Amino acid sequence: MLLGIREILFIVNSEDLDDFQKLFGDGSHLGMNIQYQIQEMPNGLAEGLILKNMGQARN
Repeated sequence: MLLGIREILFIVNSEDLDDFQKLFGDGSHLGMNIQYQIQEMPNGLAEGLILKNMGQARN
């Protein structure tokens, strides 16, 4: 990839998780590692950073 980005964490709501996984999968077809983290309530972007640090992402 041009920017060297190899790992992505999508913060999604539970209703959209399947759609994101169908669209991007685990990212291996793009040469990436894509993981997903569910944000239960829309508590803003800052909570996404907290969820990322909790380390409960799904492949």
